[in-house]
Amino acid sequence: MWQFLKHFFNDIKTDLYHSSLLMSGNIVTQVIAVATYPILTRLYSADLFGKFSLFLSITGILAIISTGRLEYALMLPDNDKEVKDLTKISVRWCFIFSFACFVLSLILGQFKPIAQKIPGIFWIGFYVFLSGIIQIFLILRNRQKQYKTLAKILVLQNSTSSGTKIGFGFTKLISHGLIWGNIIGQLVTAVAITKGYWRQIFLEKTGPTQTTLQKYAVFPKYRMVQALINTFSSNLPIFFITFYFSEKEAGFYALVFGLAFKAITLVSPPLYQVLYQKFTNLKQEHKPTVRLFFKIISLLFIISFVPGVFVFIFAKPLVSFFLGNGWIDVSNYLQMMIPWLLMVFIASPFAFIADVFTQQKNALLFDIAQLIFRLVALYIGFWLNNVYLSIILFSLSGVISQIFLLIWYFSIITREYPENSFQ
Repeated sequence: MWQFLKHFFNDIKTDLYHSSLLMSGNIVTQVIAVATYPILTRLYSADLFGKFSLFLSITGILAIISTGRLEYALMLPDNDKEVKDLTKISVRWCFIFSFACFVLSLILGQFKPIAQKIPGIFWIGFYVFLSGIIQIFLILRNRQKQYKTLAKILVLQNSTSSGTKIGFGFTKLISHGLIWGNIIGQLVTAVAITKGYWRQIFLEKTGPTQTTLQKYAVFPKYRMVQALINTFSSNLPIFFITFYFSEKEAGFYALVFGLAFKAITLVSPPLYQVLYQKFTNLKQEHKPTVRLFFKIISLLFIISFVPGVFVFIFAKPLVSFFLGNGWIDVSNYLQMMIPWLLMVFIASPFAFIADVFTQQKNALLFDIAQLIFRLVALYIGFWLNNVYLSIILFSLSGVISQIFLLIWYFSIITREYPENSFQ
C-alpha cells in the first residue's frame, strides 16, 4: 500500500504542485466562506437564502451564454494569435449579451409581479457581465500558468464577498445583502483578474478573427448548449422548490448545495484546470492517459469517503452546532444529497475529457438525457406533494449519471490508445 502511494505521488507530483498552488487559494477562500456561514444564517432567513439562490441560478445560466463557452477553447491553440482572437471574441460577445440582458431586465422590471418574483432583477445584466469576464480571464491566466496570481485573486473575491454580506446583514438593506455582497465581490475580482490585459488584447492588431471563430465553432455549438442544459439541470431543484413548494425549502436546499460545493471546489476546479492542461499535453505527445485517470480517481475517493460517511451519520448535531437550531431541517437535505455530492466530487475534475478528445456532441446528448431524468425525478415529488421525495430521486439520478460519466470517460481515453493504455 505504501509503495503504491509512493509511486502514485511521484508520478503526479508536478501536477499536484500546480494544483496545490490553486488549491491554496481555494482553501483560504473556502475557509473564509464557510466561516461566515454561522454568521450569515443568524443574520439572514431561509427565505432570503432561497431568493439569493434563485438569483444565482438565473445569472449562472445567462453567464454561460455570455461567453459562448469559447473561453474553454483558450487551452487548445498552439499560437498566441488564436488565443488573443478567442479572448477578443469572448469579451465582445460577453458585453453585447450582458447589455441585452440589462435592457431586458429594465423592461421586465416594470411589471410588478415579475419584479417581485425575480430577486435583484435590475442587477442581472451587470452580474452576468462580471461573471463572464472572470471566467474568460481565469482560463487565460491558467493557460499561462499564473497559479499564484489566481490563488490570490480567489482569496480576494471571497473575502470581499463574504465581508460585504456580513456588513449588509447588520443594516436595513438586509433584504438584498446576499445579492449585493456577491456583486461587489465579482466587481473587485473582475478588476483584479483583467489587470494588465486590456491594452494587450484590444490595442494590438491581430487581423481578422473569423477563421479562428470558425475553427473553434464547436464550443458555442456544442459546449455552450451542453453547459446550458447541464447548469439548468443542476438548478432544477431551486426552480421547482421555489415555485412549487416554498422559498424557505429552496433556502434549505441551497444552503446544503452551497456548503457542499465549497468543499468540492477546494479540489475540483484547480484539479480540473491542471488536468485539462496535462491531458491536452499528453494527447499532443501521443501518450496514454488511463494510468493518470485511475490514480486521480483513487485519490479523490480516498479523501472523500470517510468525511462523507461521518457527515451523513452526524448530520443533525453538526447542523445544529454550525448553523443553529433554526436550520435543523437542513440536515435532512444533507443526508439525502451526500451520495450524489460525493460522486460529483470524484467525477467533475474530468469534465474536460469531452473537449480534449472532441466528444462534445456525445456529451451534449448525455446532458439532455440527464435533464430528462432529473425533470421526471423532481416532478414525481411535486406530483405527490413531497419535497423530500423530489430531492431523494434527484440525488439518485445524479449518482447514476456520475457513474455513467466515469465509465464513458474511461472508454474515450482507452479508445484513443488501446494498445498501451496502461503503460
